[in-house]
Amino acid sequence: VAKHGAINTGITGLNDRDEVLGFFVDTNSVVWGLIRGHHKRIVFQDPNASQSYGNGTQPEAINDAGAVTGLYADAQSVVHGFYRSPTGQFSEFDPPGSIYTEPYAINANGTVTGYWYDAQGATHGFIWTPQ
Repeated sequence: VAKHGAINTGITGLNDRDEVLGFFVDTNSVVWGLIRGHHKRIVFQDPNASQSYGNGTQPEAINDAGAVTGLYADAQSVVHGFYRSPTGQFSEFDPPGSIYTEPYAINANGTVTGYWYDAQGATHGFIWTPQ
């Protein structure tokens, strides 16, 4: 999964179509999502992700259709959830009151689960479904 010039890489998911999901950190310390499989290599950023030092897009899970969920950091380094459809369209989401959203899993229908923190530091779970 490693990308040339990456200073760090990680694998975060694998689906039944042998697509490997991961991320790499480039030489500017920006995190990028990566999907490899079936003679393809897709490198991606959520459109709202900051590409400044320490920010970017980190995928967490992939389903068999190729839909991906994960998190990204914006220009203020606030962490949000994202959903990337099998065709590459992005949807961003945060539960109301969230100051940090971390999606963890995605099922065959694209439903995402994870957790979020509120301003008082309490942890909550969520379920999000694409429109």
